[in-house]
Parts: sequence; C-alpha cells; structure tokens
Amino acid sequence: MIKHLKRLFLATCCISSVASACPAFFFAYKVPFLKKYSYPRNQVALFKRNQQSWQSIPIQINKGNREGALDFNIQENSGEKNLRPFDRIALHPNHFGDLWDQKGVLPCKTSHLGSQISSSGRHAYLFFCEEEALAIPSDITYDEKLREVHAPGYHYIHDEYNHLSFDAIKLEFGNKHLPIALDAEQLIRADVKNFFTMDFDAGDIRANLSHQLPGSVGLLGLLRFYLKILFFKIELALTPEVQFYEDSLYMPMSLHSPVEADSYLNPGSGIFYTWKSPKDVSWDFDRSRMPRFIAKEVYHKDWKAYCGRKRCAFTLVGNAYGRSIGMDFQIDRRLAEMNFYPQLITDMNVVNRSFDDKISEDLAYRIGVFFETSRLPKGDHFWDFWISLNRGKAECPAPLRLKSLRKKG
Repeated sequence: MIKHLKRLFLATCCISSVASACPAFFFAYKVPFLKKYSYPRNQVALFKRNQQSWQSIPIQINKGNREGALDFNIQENSGEKNLRPFDRIALHPNHFGDLWDQKGVLPCKTSHLGSQISSSGRHAYLFFCEEEALAIPSDITYDEKLREVHAPGYHYIHDEYNHLSFDAIKLEFGNKHLPIALDAEQLIRADVKNFFTMDFDAGDIRANLSHQLPGSVGLLGLLRFYLKILFFKIELALTPEVQFYEDSLYMPMSLHSPVEADSYLNPGSGIFYTWKSPKDVSWDFDRSRMPRFIAKEVYHKDWKAYCGRKRCAFTLVGNAYGRSIGMDFQIDRRLAEMNFYPQLITDMNVVNRSFDDKISEDLAYRIGVFFETSRLPKGDHFWDFWISLNRGKAECPAPLRLKSLRKKG
C-alpha cells in the first residue's frame, strides 16, 4: 500500500529543481575568452569602475550542468578547481558601476583585458587574474536554531518541518521587521479515479535543508524531501533548490509524473500554495498578470495572452510599506496547454465551496495559487518561481549582455 501511495504522490506533485531587485546568471561558456578554462575559479574576479578607480564586487561561481541544476558537493565547488563550461556564474547588477574607457591601469595583474558585462545601462568587468582574487563575504546568513535566513533587506523564517514552507517573510526597515506574508500552507490533492481523494499537507511533506553553498552573491540550499504516512517516513528522490539573494528568493521547481496523469487522476487534482497577507500589504490584482481562480474544473481561454512561443510568464505585484514587491512564475508553454498554470486565489471561501471541502480552515486574509495537475504527461516538468522584495521594474533574473574588450591600436 505504501508503495502505491508513494507512486501516486509522485504522479501528483514534487516540489524541487534555474534589474536591481534580482541577481543575474550566465554559464561560463558564454564568457568571450578562449583560455578561460585554464584558470581556477578563485582567479576569476569582478570589478566595477567608480569614477576613476576600481572596486571589487561580489561574484559567485558554482558547478552546474547544461539544464541549470547545481552540484551541491562542496569539493566540486572549490575555488581551486578550474572553470568549466556549465559552471553557473552569479552576480548582482545592483553592484554595477560606470562605463570604462579602457584607459589606465587594470584592476589586477593579468595579460587579458577582460569582458564587459552590462545591465540596464550599468557595467561591470570580468577579469582572469594571475593570483587569487579577494573573497568578499556574504551578507546573507542562516540561523538553523531560529529557522531564519537573514538577507540585507528581509528575513525568511521557515516552518519547523518543511523548509520550503514559511512561517513569515519580513521586510527589514532599520530595526523594524514588518511582515509581508505569513503562515504558508501547502496542499497536494489527488482525486484518484475509481478511488477516494487523498490530500497531503505540510504535516505530511517534510523538507529538510541537507546541504548549503554559501557565497558572495547568495545562499544556496538543497532540500531533502520525505512523505510521512501514518508511522512511515518515505524519502523521495528529489533534488529541490532554494536560493536566497539580497532582495529576492528563487525556487526552481520540478514535478515528476511516472504515469500519464489523466489515466489516474480526475480533474481538480493539483497543488494549492497559499499564505496570509497582512493588512498593510496591498496586492494589485488588476495590474497583476495572472488569471484568477473561478471554480474547480473551470479553465481560462485567454491563457495564451501570458505566453510567448516557448514560455509563459505570470506575475503577482503589490506594495508593502512603500516598497514594490512581486511574485513571478515562468512555465513552459506546453504545461500551460495542459491547464498547468497558476490560478490566482483571492478568496479561500470560493475555493472551499467549489471543492466542497476545507482546502483551508484559516480563511481570513489568505491568498495564493492553484495548479491543476490532472492532464500532465509522463515525465519531468520544470518551472521557476521568484519572490522579489524590492521589485521596481526589474526582471528575474536580470538580463545581461557580455562582450569582449579589445585593446585599441
């Protein structure tokens, strides 16, 4: 029986693993320098031009693969190892500076002029130095005892048993920590054909932070997932990531379906992710780009309006204590075609009545999203989830342009 429950759970959902408010990423192979793979990572340095002087700014290099997933092995992320094509390079355009005229001294001893990285009219310069670059300590810390990630602009306090579910996200204003979201709830519903409906909530799904990769730009975490049923605890073979940056959180997500879902699940099966929104946080539902939940088994004919040729983008925007905030989902178009896209929940009473069940018992000020999973095909499916806490007009991740610098004459 446990074996069948595990299989059914996997068929429903698995949470897992890629502008100034957001960091930026690129693979090492994008760097326009042929000899780059002969340099160790700790000799790759990033600088900005501040009027007439150079200043070292944070850069973070982690081992990855062509799909964008990270390798959390500490040794494989060593700075002494040479750069490799699918190493992921992270930086923050917030730190960028002035345009350099390519005159004067270089910021480190090197025989190569470097590469210019540009974003929103600001610039940084990547150099391959002949000696180890200065390590810049991170401003992002994790207190396991308090279950709290502390970044310069916010605090993320996770649930005792599920680190992907939060007790609170708070913005930092001097000595004040003001909440923008509280008491997250997760529910995975499997309405099985010719069987009964099974619900798995945060008490059934355990997610523990098993590995950490601290760095100059962000704190990266790898979660280990368990499904708790009665007296059993089943480890699920998932590799989910959580990534914390200066003023944003990134949660690459994945779902593995070992079977064709429509052969086993009735419509209405899916994922609920909700949270309580304090009175001082105002979500602008009209300006947001996300279809609203109407009712169970009611889908949106205009879903294509959110999509390009391959990807769909859904956004929830708001304001908290004078600061612009947002939540962004980026999903493959083929998933949206199968009704797998975020449906914005603005009233949990409507959801409870529609499903004729208590999807949540804590209804006041609770909003969230619902993803329908009943039509997903067999295989692995991926999407991105960003929380931006100082949004402005930024994109997540921030767009970049790289070009090689050439000596004149």
